[in-house]
Amino acid sequence: MGYNSTGTVTVDGAGSKWTNSSDLFIGGFDTGSLTISNGGTVSNGGGYLGYAADSAGTVAVGGAGSKWTNSGDLYVGGFGTGALTISNGGAVSNGSGFVGYTADSAGTVFVDGAGSTWTNSGDLYIGKGGAGTLRDCQEFRVRAGIMGKKESHYVATQRPCD
Repeated sequence: MGYNSTGTVTVDGAGSKWTNSSDLFIGGFDTGSLTISNGGTVSNGGGYLGYAADSAGTVAVGGAGSKWTNSGDLYVGGFGTGALTISNGGAVSNGSGFVGYTADSAGTVFVDGAGSTWTNSGDLYIGKGGAGTLRDCQEFRVRAGIMGKKESHYVATQRPCD
């Protein structure tokens, strides 16, 4: 979506399903958005929100039974800008998670609402090279092998919810 132009996809309702055997780019080289709601499901290889410089990708996963399953890693702000919102019982899972992957990137993840989860089977990097923000409004809903791994060039920000 938004690979060389603007793209928007909505997967809405129980039984609504999008299966992609390869990687999924939301905001590949332009602007893209994906909404998964009311029990819809999406599955793919790796996930990229804001893949290239000057690109922007947004994903919202909301409602009980709504799921986004990445069999590979998830990049929220790969080289561009990415935003992921998980709310009201939505669930996202992936290998390792990267929020703000490279120096000029920016990523934000917002987790809120009863039953909302973000499960990283690998490590979770907040601000690995760029600006990364995690807002987990339901404490301990974000799971990772190592949370906010830090080295001198990592900038991690965790903001309280308003």
